Amino acid sequence: MLTDPIFKILSINSTEGLISAALEIDINHEIFNGHFPEQPVVPGACMVQLVKDILEKGSIGKILAFQY
Repeated sequence: MLTDPIFKILSINSTEGLISAALEIDINHEIFNGHFPEQPVVPGACMVQLVKDILEKGSIGKILAFQY
């Protein structure tokens, strides 16, 4: 989980073969200052972290780790 989250997970719904989540994005987060201020883009590493967090809290229910 990010220490200064860009996203807040509002809800997670899980059915067979599908996990969906409702998110709140902090548009004032400092990370957006350097990622195209006129059209902010969420960095890919943050999106991967978000997917990991949702999977851990969703139906998987296990701690996941990235391997390099």
